[in-house]
Formats: sequence, C-alpha cells, structure tokens
Amino acid sequence: MEKYYIIADVDKSGLTNLHDNKWPKLIGYSFEKDKILIMEGRGHGLQGTKLSINKFKSNDWIDVFNETDSSWFIKFISEGLLNNDDNKKLLKNEIIKRGELVIKSY
Repeated sequence: MEKYYIIADVDKSGLTNLHDNKWPKLIGYSFEKDKILIMEGRGHGLQGTKLSINKFKSNDWIDVFNETDSSWFIKFISEGLLNNDDNKKLLKNEIIKRGELVIKSY
C-alpha cells in the first residue's frame, strides 16, 4: 500500500445512488511512488487509476480537477513542483489552506 496526500475528496451525489459511477471523486498524490491517484464512483460504479507523474496528462483529467475544485494541483504537476522534499512542505501547506491534511493508504 502507498500513502497518498488527498488533494480532493468530493461527493456531490449524497448517498442516493449506492452504485454511482460519477461521485464521489478522489484525487491523491504519493511522494513515495511519485504517482497520482484518481478515483470516481462507489459500489459497482467505482473506477480508478494510479498514474506515474511523468506519464500524467492533465488534459485527460481536467474535468475531474475542475469538478473537485483542485485545478490548482495541475500547476504543481506542470511546473515540476513535485520533484523534491522542499516541495512536499509546499504541497502540504497548499492542502491545509484549502481544508484538512489527510493521508490515506491505497
């Protein structure tokens, strides 16, 4: 299992559909593995992927970032701000500014 800093964890559906393929949405980042985690849905509608940062194409996922109000994270990716330990603190501070620092293992 890898530890992911949670960038966004949003559910706009409530619990009306137990097998939703659109909500909730979760975006996370692992400094350990240099990967982005993207998950959507619940129950039988759950889908997700782990993508290495050097293969990640933000245009393919722009809707997920916009829907979760986390398009700010694309700057971290596109400007190479995830390349060193100093930026780990910068990312943590950015997450805290927007809410709570949560780390989950997947």
